[in-house]
Amino acid sequence: MGQWQWPQPILLKPIEEGPLQVRVWNPKLYPSDRSHRMPIITPAYPSMCSTHNVTLSTQSIMTAEFKRAAEIVDKVFVGSAPWSELFAPHDFFSKYRYYLQITASSGSADVQLKWSGTVESRVRQLVMKLEYVDTLVLAHPYVKGFDRTSYCLDEVEQRAVSIGEVPPAVAARTEADLVEGQGGTVWTTTFYIGLMIERKPPGANGPRKLDISYPTNEFTKLVKMWDKYEPETMGVIVRYIKSTALPAYVHEGKEPEAPKVSGLKRTKTKAAAPSNGIKSPSPAAAAATAASVPGVDPSSLPGGVPAPPNPANASVDSLTDDDLSSERLNKKLRSSSFVPEGSAPLPGVSSAPTPPPTSETSALAAATLATNGGATISSASSESVTPAASGTASANGTEGDESSSTVTGAEGTVSPDGGVQGSLPGLTSVSA
Repeated sequence: MGQWQWPQPILLKPIEEGPLQVRVWNPKLYPSDRSHRMPIITPAYPSMCSTHNVTLSTQSIMTAEFKRAAEIVDKVFVGSAPWSELFAPHDFFSKYRYYLQITASSGSADVQLKWSGTVESRVRQLVMKLEYVDTLVLAHPYVKGFDRTSYCLDEVEQRAVSIGEVPPAVAARTEADLVEGQGGTVWTTTFYIGLMIERKPPGANGPRKLDISYPTNEFTKLVKMWDKYEPETMGVIVRYIKSTALPAYVHEGKEPEAPKVSGLKRTKTKAAAPSNGIKSPSPAAAAATAASVPGVDPSSLPGGVPAPPNPANASVDSLTDDDLSSERLNKKLRSSSFVPEGSAPLPGVSSAPTPPPTSETSALAAATLATNGGATISSASSESVTPAASGTASANGTEGDESSSTVTGAEGTVSPDGGVQGSLPGLTSVSA
């Protein structure tokens, strides 16, 4: 399925024409049939497309899942993965950073069954309209709605529940807690659509705006055109919500995961090196090096640093921290001139072999560098190494930079922190 050449239809048998005056799927005759993106034709007469509601977003999602399932099965066959990996729980509510929450509410269980079905049948139209929004890459609808029954004591709680804000006190309340003549019961069904926003172009500054007011307004108008719609007892609202503000019931008893879409990465910096690019050893390291050079008095070094004790005559426990750091530094300096065979020369370093220095020259150079506080390079190596230029390693990522986006919804402009800037029915402001 992942390799199928869509929109070529999938047929179990050839399409048959019958004597009845009914419509049979025929893209050559009907323009609407040509718009089907993943046609899978039913075998019984009259043949129809069973996947007519597939959109661009849902097609890309299903195709990606087909390919991922094929890779998992291949791993299972070679023994590198168990079958349980193929049936792992979904990650829909941790896959995206932004979601649309569609809440359909009413005051009767029988009415809610019909009203929520009407809203659910129109979600496909909302997804198709969202696909035309600039900077919006994907609109991923969840496969089902969440039915909730809330027992409210006053109109304020009823209004909050109808727009998707369920206070903890209302969520924990039962029918026995209701007071006769006050408040009432509100039935709600909530649907979710995951939004994948286009990555911010490199070099772009300032926040971006994602205007979804037109698709959401058109959606609410469409569902309210239902012939049995009653404004007094039915309600529908579409609002933007961040993944961190999702209600607990969407996770179905498991702990919510962190969003997989990461923002900016933290910058990593390196400590600035001296201007000459050479690290200065500690006084103990300089004294240890000078002590190994004939004719050099350690007391003549700056600060009169005495020579450290010979590690061969002392145990590991008797060595001080300076002695151990000196040994590590000497090992590092001796190994810093190693260049793997066949590797490319460093920039600015001549590839010509350097003639080995004489013993007098090496001793004099080592003593001079140690006296001046410079790095001492072991004379055992005849290769010259130029330290790399120090600087700052930046790991700034531009993966979407969705944290700086501003979403404009049907009820107003929504900032990235989840606040709604605008008026909602009966509320001055709502914080997501």
